[in-house]
Amino acid sequence: MFQAIAKELAGVKQVELSDTMGVSGFSKVLKGVPSIFDLVQILEIKNNDPFEMAAAIEFIFEGLVSLKIISKRRVGAVHQFKALDKY
Repeated sequence: MFQAIAKELAGVKQVELSDTMGVSGFSKVLKGVPSIFDLVQILEIKNNDPFEMAAAIEFIFEGLVSLKIISKRRVGAVHQFKALDKY
């Protein structure tokens, strides 16, 4: 499942998250990297709570960074997540 997320992330080149990002921004992340939704369901996040969904997406990306499956770079207030070069 983690590798599927990394492959989808490679397909969209990068995902940018920020603390000021609206809920619609997180919806775009789900459209670009739909495998994240599988993990969100495992975490039993309520689909109708956009704040829980946003926190879950950020939590998943941070976990993938700590597992060294994807990389993270901070540019100002924005965090850029990218797949490692193996994809």
